[in-house]
Amino acid sequence: MPEQLPYVITDAALLTRVLTALGADALRHSPPGAPPALTAEALPGHLAVRITDGTGSPPGGTRADTLPLRLSRDLAEAMGGTLTPVTDGAAFSVTLTLPASAHCPGEP
Repeated sequence: MPEQLPYVITDAALLTRVLTALGADALRHSPPGAPPALTAEALPGHLAVRITDGTGSPPGGTRADTLPLRLSRDLAEAMGGTLTPVTDGAAFSVTLTLPASAHCPGEP
């Protein structure tokens, strides 16, 4: 994770619930020995956190419609953010985007 990420403007308890649910879901679907990847980046006015595992979507279905992702999407929207699932070949990722302050830790 980059050291200089902006502060997010959100409820800490809700954010913890969302990240825990998304991380647990990704871990549950990750192949043995290949833990999910967590990355974050600062975007203009926002912070994007991406969790990626290597499973893609199940045959005939979509991971974007699972209960953990639906609940996480609702909580993200309650915090003024978005949750975007993406299946790209053999990988599945979900990006949580939240409003960020203009101030980053370590800056005056």
